[in-house]
Amino acid sequence: MRVAVVLGCLGATAVQAQNLKVDSLRVELSWPADQVDDSVKAAFSRAGLTITRTTPSLIEAKESGTAGMGGGQIQRVVRASIYSGERISSVQIVGEEIVRDRNGWTVRRRRIDNRARGDTGEVWKKMVAAARMLDSTSVPDQATAHP
Repeated sequence: MRVAVVLGCLGATAVQAQNLKVDSLRVELSWPADQVDDSVKAAFSRAGLTITRTTPSLIEAKESGTAGMGGGQIQRVVRASIYSGERISSVQIVGEEIVRDRNGWTVRRRRIDNRARGDTGEVWKKMVAAARMLDSTSVPDQATAHP
Protein backbone atom coordinates (compact mmCIF):
# COMPACT_ATOMS: atom_id res chain seq x y z
CA MET A 1 0.00 0.00 0.00
CA ARG A 2 2.80 2.45 0.82
CA VAL A 3 4.50 1.75 -2.50
CA ALA A 4 1.33 2.68 -4.39
CA VAL A 5 1.08 5.94 -2.46
CA VAL A 6 4.71 6.80 -3.20
CA LEU A 7 4.29 6.00 -6.89
CA GLY A 8 1.09 8.03 -6.97
CA CYS A 9 2.94 11.01 -5.48
CA LEU A 10 5.77 10.67 -7.96
CA GLY A 11 3.32 10.54 -10.85
CA ALA A 12 1.51 13.65 -9.59
CA THR A 13 4.81 15.47 -9.17
CA ALA A 14 5.85 14.66 -12.73
CA VAL A 15 2.50 15.92 -14.06
CA GLN A 16 2.75 19.08 -11.95
CA ALA A 17 6.28 19.75 -13.23
CA GLN A 18 5.07 19.31 -16.80
CA ASN A 19 2.20 21.78 -16.24
CA LEU A 20 4.36 24.57 -14.78
CA LYS A 21 3.72 27.98 -16.22
CA VAL A 22 6.81 29.45 -17.88
CA ASP A 23 6.54 33.11 -18.87
CA SER A 24 10.16 34.10 -19.42
CA LEU A 25 13.34 32.55 -20.75
CA ARG A 26 16.77 33.25 -19.32
CA VAL A 27 20.00 32.46 -21.13
CA GLU A 28 23.49 32.76 -19.60
CA LEU A 29 26.28 33.38 -22.11
CA SER A 30 30.02 33.65 -21.63
CA TRP A 31 30.55 35.91 -24.63
CA PRO A 32 31.71 39.53 -24.90
CA ALA A 33 28.85 42.03 -24.49
CA ASP A 34 28.98 43.26 -28.10
CA GLN A 35 28.79 39.70 -29.40
CA VAL A 36 25.75 38.99 -27.19
CA ASP A 37 23.86 41.95 -28.67
CA ASP A 38 24.56 40.83 -32.25
CA SER A 39 23.72 37.21 -31.42
CA VAL A 40 20.36 38.11 -29.87
CA LYS A 41 19.46 40.22 -32.91
CA ALA A 42 20.39 37.35 -35.21
CA ALA A 43 18.43 34.81 -33.13
CA PHE A 44 15.34 37.04 -33.12
CA SER A 45 15.53 37.47 -36.89
CA ARG A 46 16.06 33.76 -37.57
CA ALA A 47 13.15 32.89 -35.25
CA GLY A 48 10.85 35.18 -37.23
CA LEU A 49 10.65 38.07 -34.75
CA THR A 50 10.78 41.48 -36.43
CA ILE A 51 13.08 43.79 -34.48
CA THR A 52 11.55 47.24 -34.02
CA ARG A 53 13.84 48.83 -31.42
CA THR A 54 17.34 48.25 -30.07
CA THR A 55 19.51 49.77 -27.37
CA PRO A 56 22.74 48.36 -25.91
CA SER A 57 20.71 46.53 -23.25
CA LEU A 58 17.30 45.93 -24.88
CA ILE A 59 16.09 44.38 -28.11
CA GLU A 60 12.39 44.62 -28.87
CA ALA A 61 10.18 43.01 -31.49
CA LYS A 62 6.57 44.01 -32.06
CA GLU A 63 4.51 41.38 -33.78
CA SER A 64 1.78 42.74 -36.01
CA GLY A 65 -1.40 43.23 -34.08
CA THR A 66 -4.62 41.46 -34.86
CA ALA A 67 -8.10 42.88 -34.67
CA GLY A 68 -9.77 42.32 -31.34
CA MET A 69 -13.43 42.24 -30.48
CA GLY A 70 -15.25 45.54 -30.83
CA GLY A 71 -12.75 47.00 -33.30
CA GLY A 72 -9.81 47.02 -30.92
CA GLN A 73 -6.32 45.71 -31.50
CA ILE A 74 -4.16 42.97 -29.98
CA GLN A 75 -0.41 43.53 -30.13
CA ARG A 76 2.35 41.20 -29.01
CA VAL A 77 5.72 42.57 -27.91
CA VAL A 78 8.83 40.49 -27.20
CA ARG A 79 11.75 42.01 -25.30
CA ALA A 80 15.23 40.67 -24.67
CA SER A 81 16.98 42.45 -21.80
CA ILE A 82 20.75 42.02 -21.80
CA TYR A 83 22.65 42.17 -18.52
CA SER A 84 26.38 42.18 -19.19
CA GLY A 85 28.95 41.28 -16.59
CA GLU A 86 32.70 40.91 -16.75
CA ARG A 87 32.61 37.24 -17.74
CA ILE A 88 28.98 36.26 -18.18
CA SER A 89 26.05 38.00 -19.83
CA SER A 90 22.43 37.13 -19.12
CA VAL A 91 19.60 37.52 -21.60
CA GLN A 92 16.05 37.61 -20.25
CA ILE A 93 13.36 37.13 -22.93
CA VAL A 94 9.77 38.07 -22.09
CA GLY A 95 6.68 38.63 -24.17
CA GLU A 96 3.57 40.65 -23.51
CA GLU A 97 0.16 40.69 -25.12
CA ILE A 98 -1.48 44.12 -25.10
CA VAL A 99 -5.18 44.52 -25.86
CA ARG A 100 -6.46 47.98 -26.79
CA ASP A 101 -10.01 49.09 -27.42
CA ARG A 102 -11.06 50.90 -30.60
CA ASN A 103 -10.06 54.24 -29.02
CA GLY A 104 -6.52 53.02 -28.38
CA TRP A 105 -6.91 52.63 -24.61
CA THR A 106 -5.13 49.65 -23.08
CA VAL A 107 -7.72 47.34 -21.55
CA ARG A 108 -5.51 44.34 -20.73
CA ARG A 109 -1.85 43.39 -20.55
CA ARG A 110 -0.59 39.91 -19.87
CA ARG A 111 2.65 38.00 -20.14
CA ILE A 112 2.97 35.51 -22.94
CA ASP A 113 3.67 32.03 -21.58
CA ASN A 114 3.95 28.38 -22.52
CA ARG A 115 0.18 27.93 -22.20
CA ALA A 116 -0.63 30.49 -24.90
CA ARG A 117 -2.64 29.39 -27.92
CA GLY A 118 -3.38 30.82 -31.35
CA ASP A 119 -1.36 33.82 -32.55
CA THR A 120 0.02 34.39 -29.05
CA GLY A 121 1.14 30.76 -28.87
CA GLU A 122 2.99 31.23 -32.15
CA VAL A 123 4.85 34.20 -30.65
CA TRP A 124 5.81 32.04 -27.65
CA LYS A 125 7.22 29.42 -30.04
CA LYS A 126 9.34 32.13 -31.69
CA MET A 127 10.62 33.22 -28.27
CA VAL A 128 11.61 29.64 -27.43
CA ALA A 129 13.29 29.23 -30.82
CA ALA A 130 15.34 32.41 -30.31
CA ALA A 131 16.43 31.30 -26.82
CA ARG A 132 17.41 27.87 -28.15
CA MET A 133 19.52 29.46 -30.88
CA LEU A 134 21.47 31.29 -28.19
CA ASP A 135 21.84 28.24 -25.93
CA SER A 136 19.79 25.12 -26.51
CA THR A 137 20.49 23.77 -23.01
CA SER A 138 19.04 26.82 -21.25
CA VAL A 139 15.42 26.29 -22.31
CA PRO A 140 13.56 24.10 -19.81
CA ASP A 141 11.40 21.23 -21.08
CA GLN A 142 8.38 22.90 -19.47
CA ALA A 143 8.74 25.83 -21.91
CA THR A 144 7.40 23.69 -24.74
CA ALA A 145 5.01 21.48 -22.75
CA HIS A 146 1.33 22.39 -23.04
CA PRO A 147 -1.17 21.29 -20.39
